[in-house]
Amino acid sequence: MNFRRVLTALALVAVFTALASAQTITPTPITCTVSAATAPSVRSEGITEKLGDLLISCPSGPSVLDTTPADRAMISVNFGVPVTSRKDAAEVAAGKGYASEALLLIDEPNTVSAANSAVPGYGQNSTITLCTAAAAYAGGCPAFKQTVNNFYVMSSVAAPATPGAANAYQGVGFTGTSNSKVTFYNVPVIAPGPNAARTYRIANVRVTPGASAPTATLTITASASSATTLSLSNNGVAAATPSTSLTTAVTPVGGVSLCTSALATGGVLTDVNRLAILSFTENFNNAFKTRVVPQANALGASSANGAAQIVASGSYVFGATTITSATSESGLVLTGVPAGGVDIGLADTGTRLKAVFASLPSTTNATIYVSVTNVSDYGTALTVPVAAGNQESAPFATYVGQGAAAETGAPVAPAGTVTINGITAVPVTRGVTGAGEVVWEVVNVDRAAADTLKFAVYVVYSNATNPPTAGTTATVTLGYAATNGDATTTPVGVTTTAVPRFVAPTASAATFYNVLPCQTSLLFPYVTNVAGWETGVAISNTGADPLNTVGSAGTCALSFYGDNAPTAAVSVASLAAGKTYANTLGGMGLVNFQGYMVAVCNFKYAHGFAFINDGKQNMAMGYLSLVMTGTGRGTSLLGEAFQQ
Repeated sequence: MNFRRVLTALALVAVFTALASAQTITPTPITCTVSAATAPSVRSEGITEKLGDLLISCPSGPSVLDTTPADRAMISVNFGVPVTSRKDAAEVAAGKGYASEALLLIDEPNTVSAANSAVPGYGQNSTITLCTAAAAYAGGCPAFKQTVNNFYVMSSVAAPATPGAANAYQGVGFTGTSNSKVTFYNVPVIAPGPNAARTYRIANVRVTPGASAPTATLTITASASSATTLSLSNNGVAAATPSTSLTTAVTPVGGVSLCTSALATGGVLTDVNRLAILSFTENFNNAFKTRVVPQANALGASSANGAAQIVASGSYVFGATTITSATSESGLVLTGVPAGGVDIGLADTGTRLKAVFASLPSTTNATIYVSVTNVSDYGTALTVPVAAGNQESAPFATYVGQGAAAETGAPVAPAGTVTINGITAVPVTRGVTGAGEVVWEVVNVDRAAADTLKFAVYVVYSNATNPPTAGTTATVTLGYAATNGDATTTPVGVTTTAVPRFVAPTASAATFYNVLPCQTSLLFPYVTNVAGWETGVAISNTGADPLNTVGSAGTCALSFYGDNAPTAAVSVASLAAGKTYANTLGGMGLVNFQGYMVAVCNFKYAHGFAFINDGKQNMAMGYLSLVMTGTGRGTSLLGEAFQQ
């Protein structure tokens, strides 16, 4: 007998028997349901919108337990829209995606303040311990089935039962055509046992929702050797509701008049400096968010880069007020554990708002100012928080800086400020093309109401020295910051895309600055050139005098009303201070006209004289024109006002 051949045949039989046995293992299901802890309203303008947490709740399962290593499963979630949770630059494994800030937490760690005496150190009583994406992909962090006081727990070693097993599994994110999903590899699966439910929480998922409601679809794949697995009674759940979140408005005062100067006296602005109100309004509560939930009633508490800001339950309680993670831009923060160069879950900033200016006047002609904080109106200060960024609910935003870099940069102190009725305003920096940008950050919010934040715009100019040019305008566009593609240098010096960030503003540019000439309107109540009569008209720019008056040059438009009146106004070229325009009706091209004339001159101190004669040197008369000073003509019921 050929023993070598027999042994070979027996070995092959053993191999095929083992393979057949492995292929026929049917894991015992642990019945679970999928739900959303919350399905918050998210901003359709957002690119990195934080979804509500997803819960996999397993209230029942096998009651037989041993001390072998925990079974494992791969949990993959597809959201149907691009996932924008931060990712590390290094691949978890070739072609297998990148370490993400998305987390899967087991048994709600760190959610009770006092240890449960029955299972101290486990479940809700445990601290958050991370299993990195690379370690999870390589097979998972050590986890063993154990019982403590008849509770089924996850032990860090086989025996005896020992707390400390990793209970936060870092997800893996993808790019390209797979960028809508997050996968958690080799997640421990342990039966919940008779005394408790087992909960898996998926947190820190950010998406670009657009107008589509993100729906999380879960797929769970058991490891080949697992005796148990998670069986879902449902595998899809709505994770958020996207809506347009921001309405903006620009309310100008009507224009900048060159009749008087608008200067700051002693660094203090006055009513003549008012220009426009810029308004940003939430379309739903909590569209404006602080960087983190303020954890202390102190300066900058909502901007702190501190320890875990949101425990796995998703909320903090301050007195009688529960504040959920939906009220901040950050999620579950794990300090010292980077994702994309930033602590897992930590946003770069709170919600930022920007005003992008175009066609700003030259700073030699006029200077535009904006309020450093939000205001009630041009001259009424808000009741501001005791300390900006604390737990007070009065909506409040503060100046960050100017230019595109301010969208993601650290706040800087405003320079060159002036005050008006207690409101501090900072000059807008004008770029070489006339552009400018001012950025504010939300540091306090009213979580129970839709907030409106208003910022005042002022102007300073002289009508005597380099006045702005009549007829010029400037516009402003309002929206969120930072916008798509903006980058930030994180605290550890790694350049990455900003969180939060948004699509470019869609609101149309609005005119907030319009220079109106200082006009003088003159009424010539009777002029004629019929039947041989002729009228001569003179208009003087009397801005030059021995009284040190500073005059300005401007054109005039002469409009005629009566028989044979021309349809278009007669234009008078720019008339400098101290100069006079003189002409006859015939010289202006009028024939057989009889009626009256209104001259609108684009300068101050215009005065007129008319002289009518019969053309035969027999009869003549002259009169001074009337200066029309009434501002309500056409609407006023009080008559008119004239002077000479």
